[in-house]
Amino acid sequence: MAEALELVDRSIDSNALNIRAQNLKAALLRHLGRNQEALQVLATASHAADPLDVRAMAETYLASGDKEAAKRLAATENDHPATAQETAAEYLNEGLWQDGTDVLKQMTLAAPDKSRIHPMAYYYLGYFAEKLGQTQDASEYYQLARSMPTDYVFPFQTEAIDVLREAMRANPRDARAPYYLGNVLYDWQPEEATRMWEKSAALDPSFAITHRNLAVSYMHQASGADLTRRLRNWRSRLSRT
Repeated sequence: MAEALELVDRSIDSNALNIRAQNLKAALLRHLGRNQEALQVLATASHAADPLDVRAMAETYLASGDKEAAKRLAATENDHPATAQETAAEYLNEGLWQDGTDVLKQMTLAAPDKSRIHPMAYYYLGYFAEKLGQTQDASEYYQLARSMPTDYVFPFQTEAIDVLREAMRANPRDARAPYYLGNVLYDWQPEEATRMWEKSAALDPSFAITHRNLAVSYMHQASGADLTRRLRNWRSRLSRT
């Protein structure tokens, strides 16, 4: 941690407005038991760079344990789930599994409707639990993730690829993880995305959106006789599930 702090200070010397570096510095100070210094860094960085940065909110809560900071963080994450995914991805990249868990648990515990929590929050929690060796917790988080509504769920970070693949490995019967993974991949790897959607539809043929996505994908990847063949093959595969 001390060596990492020295390196991040060198980064900040080059660009003091790098909010990610400032947040990482706060996390390192916190892990070194220097919480007050961490809070000073966050106060200065937020004012100078981005007062709305959710990772800075998370670090403020972790360093202070303040209830109001926890409420502000949880409300922001629940109102804007994309910010929770961004924050989780940063903790994933830094290997701070427990920190990521503590932050996302604030979101899930404070959610006004426990049946409508963004599923990626639980997928990240499952991934972090796996990294921490908490396999039972991971299994429970993955079960919760697959049970959450799919409305407007479009994971967008490359970090989500590993998270969703791990969920598929841990629970091969989860039809939602490959569906979300297809959403992540389609712009860059349409063929792989199509395979993920086919896997999702085979696991749960009743989920209509996957079939819609497959139709769009087939239309863009094939035409004429090839398109007819692919559609016929897909209908045949569905009839056997």
